[in-house]
Amino acid sequence: MAEKYHKENLANGLTIITVPMPTKSVTGLFMVRAGSRWEQDKVAGISHFLEHMAFKGTTKRPSAMQIAEEIDAIGAEQNAFTGKEYTGYYVKAASAQLSLVIDMLSDMLQNSLFVEAEVERERGVILEEINMYEDHPSSKVGEISEELIFRGTSLGREIIGTKATVSSMTRKDIVDYRNNWYTPSNIVLVVSGGTTHHKVMELVNKHLGNWGGSKLKKTKSTKSIVQNKPALSIVNKKTEQTHMILALRTFDRFDSRRYPLLVLSSILGGGMSSRLFQEVRERRGLAYSVFSYSQSYLDAGYLGIKAGLDTKRLIQALEVIMQELRHVLTEEIPAKELTKAKEHIKGNFILSLEDSGDVANHYAVKYLLEGEIKTPQQVINKINSVTVEEVRAVAKDIIKDKNINFSAIGPIKDRQKIAKLLQF
Repeated sequence: MAEKYHKENLANGLTIITVPMPTKSVTGLFMVRAGSRWEQDKVAGISHFLEHMAFKGTTKRPSAMQIAEEIDAIGAEQNAFTGKEYTGYYVKAASAQLSLVIDMLSDMLQNSLFVEAEVERERGVILEEINMYEDHPSSKVGEISEELIFRGTSLGREIIGTKATVSSMTRKDIVDYRNNWYTPSNIVLVVSGGTTHHKVMELVNKHLGNWGGSKLKKTKSTKSIVQNKPALSIVNKKTEQTHMILALRTFDRFDSRRYPLLVLSSILGGGMSSRLFQEVRERRGLAYSVFSYSQSYLDAGYLGIKAGLDTKRLIQALEVIMQELRHVLTEEIPAKELTKAKEHIKGNFILSLEDSGDVANHYAVKYLLEGEIKTPQQVINKINSVTVEEVRAVAKDIIKDKNINFSAIGPIKDRQKIAKLLQF
């Protein structure tokens, strides 16, 4: 695993982290502490819009085609992604192409043109992306779920924005947003793979040493949401399957209970031998897909149980899910099951860090959002230390009627039956 790293700060506030790996590839990743949760309502989706404008032309490389040709000429890959709390841009290439990786990322970050014609072209692309998600209930139900869980707050908004906000956004809005948020002290650059810290710093000082900008952007927390009973959000739509998420409010990413929560999630729905997979799919054949996951933000979080199934089987499947939640709340968790859950988490985590891009993402998120770096082994140590008592305590903390948020998309006519089932 990638355990050794170097961290250095430039005078302008930019943080650089290098993670050497025994690979012949290298990934350069710029991650910005800017996401949909901190956008103003009138420009909701602007973080995503700006991300779409990456690699569309700079003063040095005026066209998207010129950038694409340079990337293709060395067999590299480039991409970008937007979340609710960060936005990332990366280039991955052979280690010998490190100079071009840093040059291209630095050029994009400092010198993007935002040509009006490109803005209009990309606006159309994003509007079609919105249409695509509307036609993809398995993805859309996740957005509906977070809208319900974090209702009335910006954390509940869709990352992509709405057709209205995307249609009304101007080039000036995008440039102003970039200038306000894309400053050195609000960004971390992680370079992982077959390189050295010295080589990276030589290139970074050359391309980014004189980059200026304002101080670290202050961000607001999500206001506390008061909930005293189960909440439902059901979109009645003609689909082949009903897609549902039963979510329970949990903790933020700084809470020490998030590690026992990961283990609890694995016990419930982390793999084909998990309780939910066995009870819902294997023994009863009620769903094709059923699993659980944990999502933590800076100041909030939830445990989600997601399933895709025939609408006629929704009630029965929900009964089984609620039954399994009651079991984990009231019954002892066997030591063997605890060990299996922890090994499952660790195995998946280790496999996720085989690629230089995944390693870069791990270090960037940890530093940018948590303010400190946890190496993979430190994370594994936290998982190893989880006890049965801690998992049971977390179950008692979260498995309560007032924490339930149920969301679904499909031709559903049993809202009242569903509401009656959502209680412990």
